[in-house]
Amino acid sequence: MKLSTNLTSNKKWILISSALLLVFIFIPLLSNIKGILNNCFHAYDLGLYQQAFYNMASGDLNPYLTIRGLQIFNDHFMPIIFTAIPFVWAFDYHPTSMIFLEWSYYVLFLFTIYFTVRERPKKEILFALFLAVFSKGILSALEFPIHPGTWSMASWLMLVYYIYKENHKGIFLFAVITCLFRESYPFSFFMLSLYYLYRKNFRLGVGLLSFSILYLAFVMKVRPLILGPVYDYGEWIVKGVVSNPLGFIVKSFTQMDWKVPFKVFAPFIIPIVLLVRKNKIDWSNKFIPCVFLLIPLFGMHFITGQFHFHYGPPFMAVLIGYLIYDEKFWDLLKNIKLKYFIMFLFLITSSSRYTKFIKFLATDKNQKCVVNDEKTKSIHLLLEKTREIDTADRLISTGGVIQRIMRPGLKVYPPDTMVIVPELVEYLLFEKNSNGDTYPWNKEQVNRAIENCRKLPGEIIVDDQYFFFMKGKFSRKCYSVY
Repeated sequence: MKLSTNLTSNKKWILISSALLLVFIFIPLLSNIKGILNNCFHAYDLGLYQQAFYNMASGDLNPYLTIRGLQIFNDHFMPIIFTAIPFVWAFDYHPTSMIFLEWSYYVLFLFTIYFTVRERPKKEILFALFLAVFSKGILSALEFPIHPGTWSMASWLMLVYYIYKENHKGIFLFAVITCLFRESYPFSFFMLSLYYLYRKNFRLGVGLLSFSILYLAFVMKVRPLILGPVYDYGEWIVKGVVSNPLGFIVKSFTQMDWKVPFKVFAPFIIPIVLLVRKNKIDWSNKFIPCVFLLIPLFGMHFITGQFHFHYGPPFMAVLIGYLIYDEKFWDLLKNIKLKYFIMFLFLITSSSRYTKFIKFLATDKNQKCVVNDEKTKSIHLLLEKTREIDTADRLISTGGVIQRIMRPGLKVYPPDTMVIVPELVEYLLFEKNSNGDTYPWNKEQVNRAIENCRKLPGEIIVDDQYFFFMKGKFSRKCYSVY
């Protein structure tokens, strides 16, 4: 009778835990849908990719992005973005298609965790999923949509899975797939090739080495010949290292806000240290190839000081994979105190993200925008009026509203960003009173631009407490706020 009661209690615990995990999986989706409908994201990077995907879905395979001032594949080379096109079509060019796209890749990552550990006890499957759902590095990325680096988690995880299985075909296959998500990822496989060459796995080592070199050569040398000039994100790093290697590294170290990577990696430190100590410290330890994978990424993000938002997911996927695919990790968790302490670390470091998501859903407010009925009516009016903009016309707009008005062919420019705005534009659209994410402008700068521009000849189409929308001929002088 007691055994039967324990089994029933165990089933209830699993059902309740599964239901709670499911709720937390949906929270970022619901918060981001609400956010994009109410101007809570600026045009970098969501609007940038949205403009690319809309135009790609309309037949332009390498569209020019007025938000960025470059064609999409002359900026980053990420062929995986073609998978966005079916989402754009399915949602009929609605901005929520972008949110569902990134969330679908997040769910794919969670499903991959489940699929690869499905033979384990149910409690262990739930714990593996818990590590992902309450990982600050992943939640920060979901909070700042959308980026192919965030989408790559399932691919990185499968790499670690096949490293554990010592399945060389699987490793090579997912090395190729992972490179489709970002042009910097081949550096990881260059390093991984050195590990396998040292282990005398020459076929895999030479294959990874050859592929990574050829891919990088294509991205850096062949791509500009085919597509024209490309933006070199690594040029300043190379110049800094060459001119003063030690000084450059010291400067990167001192300028780093170390609280950010600490919060991202903190929950992993204790279980990884314990697991490394528990395993035999030699080249057969699967921690070594995982480290080789991450060395180039860590180096790049150390130099740039960027470990948060969309830069964290590859690290999280590899570290989660290293833990959940090692049998000794599950042995460690037989120590209940250690298990609960690890859970506590994941919960405490991720709590601020979920607090932010839930607060926005419950109170209709966040740091970037507000939600109310009057604003919703104003947005609908604005959507109606902006449909009159011809694709030959040019529009200056603060970043939060861009996602709502975006359509194929629309020439929209966020002011004072990386793009050079045309000398003359036909429309102005500014968000007022902190009712949207107006990055890089603050409230005072928005007000200054409105006051300067409203004095000029033209038609003021919308001028309420939320938006200022005007048609005319506007030079850079009127919206110059610096």
